[in-house]
Formats: sequence, C-alpha cells, structure tokens
Amino acid sequence: MINELLRAQDFASLSLEEQRAAVEGGIGQVDRHRDRSIDAGGVACEWIRTPDAGSATTIVSLRGGGYCLGSLHSNRWFSSLLSESVGGRVLNVGYPNAPEHRFPAALDSVLAAWSMAGRRYRSGDDAIVSSSAGAG
Repeated sequence: MINELLRAQDFASLSLEEQRAAVEGGIGQVDRHRDRSIDAGGVACEWIRTPDAGSATTIVSLRGGGYCLGSLHSNRWFSSLLSESVGGRVLNVGYPNAPEHRFPAALDSVLAAWSMAGRRYRSGDDAIVSSSAGAG
C-alpha cells in the first residue's frame, strides 16, 4: 500500500505540506486495532492491540518518513500489522516532525516513550521496530 502511494505521486514536485497531506490521506485512514491514546512522557502515543494480543510482548513502533513526514495516523497500519504478527501490543510513537522540531527532538521523544513503556510494561520480549528514518 505504501509503495503504491509513493508511485502514484511525484513527491519531488510537491511542497512539504503537500507531501504530508498525501501521506496522511493515503495511509492515515486505518483505524483497526487502535486501543487507546496515551501521553508517554509528554509524547503523543497510542496503544495498538489486536483482540487476541497478549501482554507479554511490547513493541515500540517508530515510523519512517525522513523525519519530516508521517504521524501516529500514518503509522497505525504498520503498527496494526506488527500486533497481528506477534500477538502483542504495540506502542505507536508520535515523535515530532522536522524541520519544525530540530534534532534531537525526535530522539528525545522516542527515548521518553521507551522509558515509559519500559518502566510500566517491561518484559523479556520487548522490542523497538522501525522503518526507514525511524531506525535512525
């Protein structure tokens, strides 16, 4: 779905605002498995959980988007697939976008969310999963 969205748009010709709108409109409409929104150390996050997900596994999900694109909404589909695949809950982290929020804002936000998740939901099966820039 993401590849189709990217192929359908000539992103290089779009402004940053237009790119953001295209990403949100193309993949930001998925609401399945959303459990609840939370504040994780000052960072907007949400728990994604399939109906049969256990509590032994916690995955922190970080989106791609070159640090400039994407949101909780656009990463919800990926986070839902993670929850389905591992049968666990996923913390979808809404770190802030550049250039409005410069380095190390995204890193600080992810560390705050991980700290909250690790402190409250620690298990031996916890993981951080990311795509593209989220891996940075």
